[in-house]
Amino acid sequence: MMIHSWPAGRPARLFTLQNGRNMRVTISEHGAAMVSWWAPDRYGRMADVLLGYPEDGDYARNEACLGAVVNRDGGMPRLHATHWRGELDVGGASLRLRPADAYGMGAGLAEIEVRYELDEDACLSIDYRVVADAPALVNLSTHACFNLNGGQADVGDHILQIDADRFLAIESGGALRDTEVSGTPFDFRRPAPIGTRLRWPHEQIGVAEGFDHAWQVGGSTAAGNPRRVATIHDPGSGRRLQVSTTEAGLHFYSGNRLDGLAGRGAAPYGRHAGFCLEGGASRVQRDGLRAAGMLLGPGEVYRHTTVYRLSLQP
Repeated sequence: MMIHSWPAGRPARLFTLQNGRNMRVTISEHGAAMVSWWAPDRYGRMADVLLGYPEDGDYARNEACLGAVVNRDGGMPRLHATHWRGELDVGGASLRLRPADAYGMGAGLAEIEVRYELDEDACLSIDYRVVADAPALVNLSTHACFNLNGGQADVGDHILQIDADRFLAIESGGALRDTEVSGTPFDFRRPAPIGTRLRWPHEQIGVAEGFDHAWQVGGSTAAGNPRRVATIHDPGSGRRLQVSTTEAGLHFYSGNRLDGLAGRGAAPYGRHAGFCLEGGASRVQRDGLRAAGMLLGPGEVYRHTTVYRLSLQP
């Protein structure tokens, strides 16, 4: 039986995953969004390490796409849909969108399924499955915006490492150019503070008002085994986030456009209040321009997995 995504007006549900470490991850049917992730610091104090809104209903609008499953649709603005249908089971939570193109996720997409699972090793696995019914360009990810200090300060002190020697520079008109990281602020092969790199005088920092770029982290793993591609930690809290993916691309966003966004705190978020590290498809050639995504034909199925492991820095 065909199960369509729920219509506007139906109340959205929240699903909470919890492990033996008392970590709690909450997912909303609004946008299949990661709403919160409560985790301890080095002293055992719990804090929410995700930026978000004060009410779940705010995720029905969500102009900043906080926590939502998004499709970049190549170099075009992010697309996300509100009305997902979710189910909670013993292992995790699964959310479906059908027909996906009718709910704003991009032309040619018949169905999207996203599954979240939190294990006892503090790994949150996100599995994506996409089915096309017409030619489609897909670059699906979850736009979870993290702040490992729990929002006590911006993320400038967070120390980032990305295992990549190339990134995609943004050219006029949104075209992407494969570029070496060597000698640029995009070289995170050795760990470096985000704030220091944001102050480097570099054209690409100016283009995006910070980092909002894709790194080339290697070939896709056909066997479906995620490999670690990035690590970031907050010296103040001691929290560390490791990112693994089956994909060849990793998008890093330094929260350049969060300034003034009303979130859960007493004051609006500031610029660089959070960061995103999103596994995604590598580049393709389309209409003479390079864009990030995976081209699907009618009836083709695309899968990928991203895993976030939240722990303490040794």
